[in-house]
Amino acid sequence: MKKLSMLFVAVCVSVCAFAQKPVVVVDYFTSPSCTESGVSALRSHVITGLSETGRVNLIDVQSESALVLESNRRSSELALEDQTARMGAMKTLGANYIITGVASKIGADKKTTDSGTTYYTGNVVYSLKVVNVADGTLVGAETYTYADLTAGNGSTSEEAIVATLQKTKRAMKTFVSKYFKVEGVLLEMGEMKGGKAKNCYINLGAASGVVKGQKCEVYAVKVIAGREARSLVGVVSIEEVMADDLSDCKFVNGAKEIVEAFQAGHELVVVTKEKPDFFGDMGGALSAL
Repeated sequence: MKKLSMLFVAVCVSVCAFAQKPVVVVDYFTSPSCTESGVSALRSHVITGLSETGRVNLIDVQSESALVLESNRRSSELALEDQTARMGAMKTLGANYIITGVASKIGADKKTTDSGTTYYTGNVVYSLKVVNVADGTLVGAETYTYADLTAGNGSTSEEAIVATLQKTKRAMKTFVSKYFKVEGVLLEMGEMKGGKAKNCYINLGAASGVVKGQKCEVYAVKVIAGREARSLVGVVSIEEVMADDLSDCKFVNGAKEIVEAFQAGHELVVVTKEKPDFFGDMGGALSAL
């Protein structure tokens, strides 16, 4: 009962501090050569992929009048003048990040099998950038290439392009995991036996977009000369999402170190771990070789 009471108090104290999903604006995508319909289709698939992760709150520029930019201005010098005002509007909307995209290729290549059968393979190349709304700094960028073995196929070029664009949705799982990590704290240890804990509780839950099986790195925080220093002590995996701001976790590795750091009174910060999705990111991975 005492243990549960301590947990209840810890949860109550942390309610105002639990991690919220980042608010992300998906801006218009541009292209020096692709058709507007193709770029729009690519952007739609990226948005769907981002949404399906459940890890970010999305704002589509097309749904916010203050952010709408006519098509004839998006690639012009006038767009630079608009951007300052639009950045201010994004801040007002509570946005944390902007995602921009540039499509280099959206097409399909005609292929012929040994038996003479004709088919098409998608050929899609695009890049995404993540910008911090607060200061306009570049957080990161990724380029994705889908062609030949990494692309989708179809009996027509249109079918091949659609099949390839489907792959962009799966790639967003790793993209979000890399650039929009969620951070919280370890609240309490679970049942202790012989100085060992079987589980622990963290203040990340449904409101943070975490799910069962999500792995989190655990860092011990120390303040040295007025600066925060973190050292990795272990990894936990979410066993059950119990509330908006509470999850039950099991230890993956470093259980002893995590327990010892907790008992020593160190603050333990948990950060969602990036999890590569090999098949979803194959195109992007190959483009980096």
